[in-house]
Amino acid sequence: MILQKHKFKLALFFSAFFLSGVLFSQNKILELLPGTEKVIFNKKSGKHRLIGSVSFIYQGNTMYCDSAHYQEKEKIVYAYGNVQIRKKDINIFCDSLYYNGSEKYAKLWGHVRVRDQEYKITSESMEYDSKNSKAIFRNQGQVESIISNEKITSKVGYFFPKTGSFFFSQKVTYRKNDLSMTTDTLQFSYEKQTAYFFGPTKIINDSINILQKRIIPCK
Repeated sequence: MILQKHKFKLALFFSAFFLSGVLFSQNKILELLPGTEKVIFNKKSGKHRLIGSVSFIYQGNTMYCDSAHYQEKEKIVYAYGNVQIRKKDINIFCDSLYYNGSEKYAKLWGHVRVRDQEYKITSESMEYDSKNSKAIFRNQGQVESIISNEKITSKVGYFFPKTGSFFFSQKVTYRKNDLSMTTDTLQFSYEKQTAYFFGPTKIINDSINILQKRIIPCK
């Protein structure tokens, strides 16, 4: 089968990232790091405002930004400007971030980039819901290998780390070496190494050109 030699290795990246607890862990205290210039506490609202080259550790993640608001009671962090989250070899960048430690939910806006040593995801916004174990981008996203030419793009992407599966929908394209695919929706299960293509699908590999108008399961 054409797809056998083109394993969707990027599924390993999704699972490693979201299962690593890069966004959520058990620690509950925000620890300021050297460099934060000013902390203002509003007693009435219970909010801490952090200003000037802000850096801190929260729930096991090292975070950097230009300014931030921290609501200790609600376990909520708002971060603004040049936001970076770092843990092990995972790095997340965005323009702004909402991060709710109680609800285990995060939303990132503006030039979102998630990367490790092999893959990176880019999109204008992304959500991560730890309770339901899913991550979503809805405003056009791209996943690409840093060490090869593997790349997938779509308007919408869902990732389910617990089941090791994901799907992309709306103008999906996948390219790697001599393989090129376009489809309406691509669903992939890493454990089963099975891909399903929904809607009109075109697969090009070397001189082979396949046009299919129904669901195609591939292993």
